[in-house]
Amino acid sequence: MTSAIGVSVPVLRFLLCFVTTIPVSFLHHFVPTAVCRHLYAAITGAVLSYLSFGYSSNLHFFGPMLLGYSSMGLCRRYCGIITYFAAFGYLIGWYISRKSVYGGSKKERKMGVVEREWSEGAVVSLPKVRD
Repeated sequence: MTSAIGVSVPVLRFLLCFVTTIPVSFLHHFVPTAVCRHLYAAITGAVLSYLSFGYSSNLHFFGPMLLGYSSMGLCRRYCGIITYFAAFGYLIGWYISRKSVYGGSKKERKMGVVEREWSEGAVVSLPKVRD
């Protein structure tokens, strides 16, 4: 099947899991209580993540997910801010650690658009104003 549509096996698994999220999210509406809905979302998310990316992906999701749920329980007013900064801090830290271990120097590898902008010090590009 992968050769018929011209993608690799991991890409096909990701696409199938991506399409599967539509009926899974539709079934979420029929789960009766809030606690059951949270469990349903966590379990189906872990299963789809495992099928798409493998076992290690769930290890990367567990920490931020645990922090998000614990911040909802402990300080609901600021849980969005806490989860946002913790999750993106984790992602940026993981990205930098992977690039420093496997990336090599900038001269040895091709840089992506985001890396090029970050290395130039401009994350957001502003349009130039004409005189």
